[in-house]
Amino acid sequence: MKNCYSCILIAASLIAFAVPVKVRAEEVTLSCYKIESGRVVLYLADAVKIIPISGTIEQTWLGDDGLYYVATREESSAVIAYIGWIDPGSLELPAERKLPVEMKDVSIRRLCIKEDNAYLLCRSKTSSEGGGTLYRISMQTLEVSQTPGVFDLYASGQDIVMIMDTGSGRSVVLGGITVSLTISGDLKLQNFVDGRLVFVTNGEETEIIDIRTGKGLHQYSSKYEYMPPGEYDFIVQVTDELPLESGNRDMVLYKVFINGVESGRTDTGPAGVVKEFRNMLEPDHEYVVQLERWELNIAKGRYERVNNILQPKTCKVAIPLNRVIKLMVTFNGKDYTYNLLPVYR
Repeated sequence: MKNCYSCILIAASLIAFAVPVKVRAEEVTLSCYKIESGRVVLYLADAVKIIPISGTIEQTWLGDDGLYYVATREESSAVIAYIGWIDPGSLELPAERKLPVEMKDVSIRRLCIKEDNAYLLCRSKTSSEGGGTLYRISMQTLEVSQTPGVFDLYASGQDIVMIMDTGSGRSVVLGGITVSLTISGDLKLQNFVDGRLVFVTNGEETEIIDIRTGKGLHQYSSKYEYMPPGEYDFIVQVTDELPLESGNRDMVLYKVFINGVESGRTDTGPAGVVKEFRNMLEPDHEYVVQLERWELNIAKGRYERVNNILQPKTCKVAIPLNRVIKLMVTFNGKDYTYNLLPVYR
């Protein structure tokens, strides 16, 4: 397993596994640890302590009360996860609890401990599409709750920031604050600075969010050049997934409402052809966008609004400074999917 290095605070007093207590600063000395296959190596001030761990150590979390880890083991053809805690007072064999979560065919991307709860982000080993599942597990009762569509999370202080699919695209979420992202791919939370600046990257592009004000501040790329606004800074593109050869030849247009006001409509065309709308909106503001689907009634010779069950839902779009963004909407005959993307030169 790839070695990882970090630091662990070693305290003089014994701390109970189920009820952590705070360590006084005068009781703390600084040391380091390394994760190796089947063991944790602790580097103390004047010694090295090796603590054997059964199974594969997937993730670790360094808390004020010690070092937590999640290890997986194969048991009766199943892959079982155990959460363990290394007592910084005794440094003896860790206390462990078996987690009620099946780990077969998934990888554990993140572990963090907050307020006596373990947060475990699991992703499929075969696909990164659709994000992963975030498990919130009570350390006291082992009660489990699940949140699907989570791509990454980052914990700092009392805050847990997440990248997740909100139903209208990928967003950064902190509590009740949600900010839409315009970059795509395998997104990761790179950093969380001063409790407000969130850095999100896909390896080639980075987007900086002020999560406290709910605004996108900046976006840069090592590979692409973004298109600056000219006559427009917001594009909507809508299409049906069903190809024309499938018999889907309905003539369709979409009316576009921004903050409840009709702002125009897309061009008209067969359902499987991309229909586009462009507008110039004031940047550094968030807007509620609602599309309304209309189809041609050939018998009556006019366009009619389709039933509510086939209408797109509203979505929120934040218009960034000095960039053009595009809302891509796809209809599969039943549901709509939304992707907010940058526009390149």
